[in-house]
Amino acid sequence: MELTQLLNSVHAIQVTGEVQRRDVADIVYDSRKVQKNSVFVAIKGYKTDGHKFLQDAINKGAVAVVVEDDNAIPDDLITHSQIAKILVNDCRIALAELSGGFYRDPSSKLNLIGITGTNGKTTSTFILRNILQNVGSKTGLIGTIANYIGDEKIDSKLTTPESNDLNRMFYDMIQAGCEYAVMEVSSHSLVLNRVYGLDFKISMFSNITSDHLDFHQTFDEYLNAKKILFDGLSPNSFAIINSDDSSSNKLIKDCKAKIVTYGAADNSDYQV
Repeated sequence: MELTQLLNSVHAIQVTGEVQRRDVADIVYDSRKVQKNSVFVAIKGYKTDGHKFLQDAINKGAVAVVVEDDNAIPDDLITHSQIAKILVNDCRIALAELSGGFYRDPSSKLNLIGITGTNGKTTSTFILRNILQNVGSKTGLIGTIANYIGDEKIDSKLTTPESNDLNRMFYDMIQAGCEYAVMEVSSHSLVLNRVYGLDFKISMFSNITSDHLDFHQTFDEYLNAKKILFDGLSPNSFAIINSDDSSSNKLIKDCKAKIVTYGAADNSDYQV
């Protein structure tokens, strides 16, 4: 895909420099992985800031750099290097938008199922994948223990990978003939926009307890992180909710999807 076309995928504040009519090789946030004609997205992380590595990315042949800080690299250097500088409000969202565009919105071509909750995500994804595989539906999986593209096992580094890695794996799943993908959706990934723009057909909630408060600080922040998944569902999708959990009503109060509940409570749609 040419850079000129790819730019239609991202909400840019400003584009400076030269937008070349070249096929983009990859979308990367790690400057060590930049190759000729890559687009480098300068993510501000907790340990380092990708804006510090813009020069490295340019030296390695990046065709464009994406920044939040317009002053991180001078426009004169961008012009001299004959590349584009794309200024955005949020580089993590831009990474998700560009990756979705580069891989041609692969999540929309899968029956994507996301599972979130403090406990039970990994078990639930493997059970669901096995059910789908046993009825003849080739299914990919993304999670804590491993990732699967059909029957191919791939090592997992994060419960929910970064958005460019996710979109690449979804693309590979489609190429491998997968109809479904099931994935663990961590609270961290929701806050950090790793799953931004993904087309979830079904999202499931298992439970929530006081966990990960080193990252979220308070239980309400943790709950609101989980809520992001359900707030983003379309009216054509399904939210499957554990009605026994006292936080479930807060989780779905702004959800537009069709809601299906399960639990021991008498008013559950499916009583277990």
